[in-house]
Amino acid sequence: MEVSRRDLVLDLTAGAPPRLLAIGPFKGNGRSALPVVQIEVTGRGRSGTAGKRHVDGLKLRYESHRAEDDRLTIRSRGDGVAVTTVFQAIGPVMGQVFRCWSTVAATDELVLEHVSSFAFAGLPWDLTVWSARNPWSGEFRWAGRPLELHDVGMTRFGQTGSKNRVALTSTGSWPSSEHLPTGWLECAGGTLAWQIEHNGPWHAELADRFDDVYLALSGPSQREHGWSARLAPTSESFTTATAAFTVAGDPVAALTAYRRAVRRPHRDNAELPVIFNDFMNCLMGDPSTGRLLPPIEAASRVGGPSGCQVAPLSPPAAEAGWQAGTLSVVLPEPYSAALLRLTKGAPCHES
Repeated sequence: MEVSRRDLVLDLTAGAPPRLLAIGPFKGNGRSALPVVQIEVTGRGRSGTAGKRHVDGLKLRYESHRAEDDRLTIRSRGDGVAVTTVFQAIGPVMGQVFRCWSTVAATDELVLEHVSSFAFAGLPWDLTVWSARNPWSGEFRWAGRPLELHDVGMTRFGQTGSKNRVALTSTGSWPSSEHLPTGWLECAGGTLAWQIEHNGPWHAELADRFDDVYLALSGPSQREHGWSARLAPTSESFTTATAAFTVAGDPVAALTAYRRAVRRPHRDNAELPVIFNDFMNCLMGDPSTGRLLPPIEAASRVGGPSGCQVAPLSPPAAEAGWQAGTLSVVLPEPYSAALLRLTKGAPCHES
């Protein structure tokens, strides 16, 4: 049974895996379509694939779904697991940007090694892959490259495909330390943009399956990150990192609007105060009265409510006469008044 929700078309057939068949202009050949969530469990192998790709894991069976105005909730079961997958459209970008996640509960004791946040096969081969290198001293280095996969015709011999992949992986608790956890895939037929919403490890991969290209997004996994989660039956569950995707005509604008829509309310978002952050960006962690006064006075000329954030001092600054932590403050006053009072009264060294 096919179910359509806005730009999504899904196969929700009783006893079969729930599969995402199409997203807007992107629709595969049917055979390539992936279950909405890919799950790998210790001691239970994958079917029909090999290598390091995160597809063809635990087999799921569709049980039920509930369609509401802004979300579609799908329930399925597999060997030892009960799974709930959610696709949700958000606020002012409803119908343009979707977010998705899955929750896995155990019916038998098991160890999870991978659970995808998003999986879709139905992309063409002629993709331009956009991603951003994001090193500390060279952020937002966006570049588009042709998809570095090659169809070598392995499906003619009963194989799922080439078994190769193009992947981005981030480790540790700094998710944007090397690459931004977002990007887009562009071709003549349209654009699919994505992001992973996680303050820790994540993984994104492109590969081929039955003559189509798939995109899979996730948080941590055993293979890339040494991650696992042991679940006891009836009492424990695991919820994936959230992923978001869009096929809007202007995907960057759509994702920007989406991020603003899901951000927690805060007065700073409405008042937009000016913040001066010294730490390792302007004064390289070595402030002095002479170095601070010019940006303070320049900020005062901007006008409006301003704030000051000066990070704890580096060892060279402390050795030069600063008291560690003296300027670790946030001042919700105009720069000219608050900072001038601070610098004139603090134990500063001259430049």
